[in-house]
Amino acid sequence: MQRTVTLAPEIGIAHLHLSKCYLHHKKPLLALEIYNKAIKFNSRLKDMGYWIDIQDGLCNPLIKARLFDKAVAIYENVLKELKSETSETFLNKYYILIVYKKMAEVYHKAGNLDKSIEIYEKALNIEEEKIMFGFITSQIVDIHRSLAKIFIEKGNYQKAGYHEKKADELEWRKRLVMNFFLVGVPLSVQV
Repeated sequence: MQRTVTLAPEIGIAHLHLSKCYLHHKKPLLALEIYNKAIKFNSRLKDMGYWIDIQDGLCNPLIKARLFDKAVAIYENVLKELKSETSETFLNKYYILIVYKKMAEVYHKAGNLDKSIEIYEKALNIEEEKIMFGFITSQIVDIHRSLAKIFIEKGNYQKAGYHEKKADELEWRKRLVMNFFLVGVPLSVQV
């Protein structure tokens, strides 16, 4: 990939693919640098999901080194960037949900259970809009399961049970909808 960029340095897509190679090889700083070059050559290559993956790549070593505050700061900057986008698209809300989930996981690893709960609940508020339209992602199920674990750690078994039950219900609804679309027969009718 490096050779392609050397042969055609002004082609943004070549930079984008090189950036993805660097991220795959756990070199997020190089991935970010090359990604920014790709965007400079062709602004249509801007991919918010991939940019978040790069930021996540920057956070992982910080989390392993137990530098939780620095990881949270990166995720907060990502949220600012996402919230500064002029359009509140479905995809943008999805990315905000993902970042909230990752940030809550960092707080949980840091032992700040109350802050983790607060961030997970913000994510659930975003996700509630999607549920109203029948769209359930695996993210919301994961969030409820994570909240159940946190409440068990806190000794609040009633709230833990609520979130575990909610996760099970959503999982069942998701399978029901998927089965209906794929097969045309609801789960409860199958033998």
